Amino acid sequence: MKTGILGFDDLIKGGLIVNSINLVTGGPGSGKSIFSMAFLYMGASKFNEKGLYITFDENIDDLKKDAAELGWDFGELEKKGLVRFVYIHPYEPEINQRIESEIVSFSPERVVVDSISTLSMSFADAYEVRKELYKLAFFFKKSASTTLLTSEMQSEKDMYSRYGVEEFVADSVFAFHYGGFGGPDDRTVRIIKMRRSGHEDGPIPFKITRKGIAFSKEASKIKL
Repeated sequence: MKTGILGFDDLIKGGLIVNSINLVTGGPGSGKSIFSMAFLYMGASKFNEKGLYITFDENIDDLKKDAAELGWDFGELEKKGLVRFVYIHPYEPEINQRIESEIVSFSPERVVVDSISTLSMSFADAYEVRKELYKLAFFFKKSASTTLLTSEMQSEKDMYSRYGVEEFVADSVFAFHYGGFGGPDDRTVRIIKMRRSGHEDGPIPFKITRKGIAFSKEASKIKL
């Protein structure tokens, strides 16, 4: 499945594995949500593929305003029935069932869950987190969707997610970094793993501007 994001499909040798689970991890402001919105926007606008954005900790209107700043009009795509945004309270009872119900009712090709870290906070303990995440991953695999899960990175030396289980249920892990100092290599992504597919190694620069998001092995070649 081509993401449609400028330069990214070249880095992962053509696109994401269809029906895969992909972890998008990083610190605050690293670009996780923007990347995830680009995944849905490009899918709907370029490939006519339906996308579902499930959020637990973001105001949906703010998300759409952020997207509009990058030239992505989700309002028109919603009117066409190609995109749906859903807010779920992180402490809602039977939260996994709610997620499954939203996916079944909309039948999207692309799903974003933002963030799996916030979702995990609703479970009682580490055992419940692992049990529920594995159950949710099993459901994603049964569905026809290709999924992005965003997560807060704890430490590259230890794990790429809050509980350390998210990266094991994922087929791919994309680690986003933002130094906050400026310069061509200030924003980078590392492709930690990608099952059944080749990919580029090392930190890869990317840019976010009012024209969108773009990736390149060479920072000087990034153009928007």
